[in-house]
Amino acid sequence: MNADEQKASVFLRSLGLGEPEYEPQGPATFPDFALGPVAVEVRRLNQHHLDEGGAAEGLEQSSISIWQGVQRLTETYASDGQPSWFLFIDIDRPVAKWSQLREPLRKSLDCFHKSSEREPRRLFREAGLTVDVARASVPLESFYRMGALNDLQAGGFVLGEMLTNAQLCSDQKAKKRDVAGTEYKRYWLVLVDYIANGVSDEERKLFGNDLAIEHDWERVILIDPRDPPRSFELKAGRRVPPKPS
Repeated sequence: MNADEQKASVFLRSLGLGEPEYEPQGPATFPDFALGPVAVEVRRLNQHHLDEGGAAEGLEQSSISIWQGVQRLTETYASDGQPSWFLFIDIDRPVAKWSQLREPLRKSLDCFHKSSEREPRRLFREAGLTVDVARASVPLESFYRMGALNDLQAGGFVLGEMLTNAQLCSDQKAKKRDVAGTEYKRYWLVLVDYIANGVSDEERKLFGNDLAIEHDWERVILIDPRDPPRSFELKAGRRVPPKPS
């Protein structure tokens, strides 16, 4: 059971409807849980980018890969008592895969490392990835040190982002549900909300009637990952279009 499923399990038990059964049809099959007669599917609610073919990718898929890849590169450059340099990363999609970016970036890092004239500047810009360098105030363990990552497609009006990505998640899971063709008659979708971290009481009052997506689940439920029993149900309403890329 992954971390999101564990949070969903806490939420389901909090309903007082009995003990949820995990993977009732077997490992890695639909649904994730059975709660009596109800099939419950779980999905992390995160931000997505649509590629040119219309496929959705979680933003963190590429940003985590790039961050970890750059970090591994920084560990290959010893400080040797020299001033250290922070790397500040911008991602602007479409961005190339890390496997395509690794060697060009390594060459830029090597060139800067060997240079006798080092100033804060833009070190690298290619295929959606930009890396700037800034001098650290004191020498650190390595010549390069990770500074920060800015994902230019992340952010936006939080509730709008939440609805747009909830629509994508609902569509994806509905396809999985329909292909599975189980004997269940009632279906819930539980979304672990890492975009808004749950809908506040004030937001419910102000926007409650507008917090809806097009879906045919019996219930679509957002849960707060910090407090899983805290939940909010998305109504069935108009379709939320994807953001333009």
